[in-house]
Amino acid sequence: MSTVNTIIDVNDARFALEAYYHYVAIQDYEQACDVILTERSNRNYRSLTLGSSLYQLGLLQKVVDVINPIIPKIQDDNRLIHLYHILGYTYRIIGSLGLALQCFDKSIEVFNRVAVKQEYIEMRTWFNIGLCKMELWEVEAAKFYLTKVYEFSLTNINYHNYTVYSQSCLIYLNSYTDCKTDVLFMADKAINSLTLSTSINSWGAGHNARQSCIFL
Repeated sequence: MSTVNTIIDVNDARFALEAYYHYVAIQDYEQACDVILTERSNRNYRSLTLGSSLYQLGLLQKVVDVINPIIPKIQDDNRLIHLYHILGYTYRIIGSLGLALQCFDKSIEVFNRVAVKQEYIEMRTWFNIGLCKMELWEVEAAKFYLTKVYEFSLTNINYHNYTVYSQSCLIYLNSYTDCKTDVLFMADKAINSLTLSTSINSWGAGHNARQSCIFL
């Protein structure tokens, strides 16, 4: 396993990936997968998988290049779920929404056959499917998934960030179809939640403030 414990820049990420190539060379694909999925701190002192750090640093094609070759060789379902999620998220950022949805569908498929389920993972996947549908402007489908996320997130205070994320996206979608007064009330509520929350990262705050305010 790589000895890199903190990912600050592109050089750190590339150095951390050297272990991946070593394991691929000896055909130890589960260990290669673990290099991608191991969490490391970053400049914001948050723990992120190497795969997530790669796309945050703009190394989007690198994510595709390292995950696609090993996915067919991974036997462990929990590893597969996370690989499909990172790959799907990367495809969404690139704009390959069809490929992103395929990855998220595969993630759900694998999730459904896992004996011990982590409900957070399923909610996270619903949210990303909702984002893809929103970007494709499949409004009703987007609202279906985002509403599932919003309602489920209310069952656990630890999911508050997804309450705000989904609420902000639903406000944006509803602003095109529903009563403006109701939407403005929802927007005020979402913006207040963003202001008070301590669990939302900088990306989430910026993205969701934009969604809430874009039509005001």
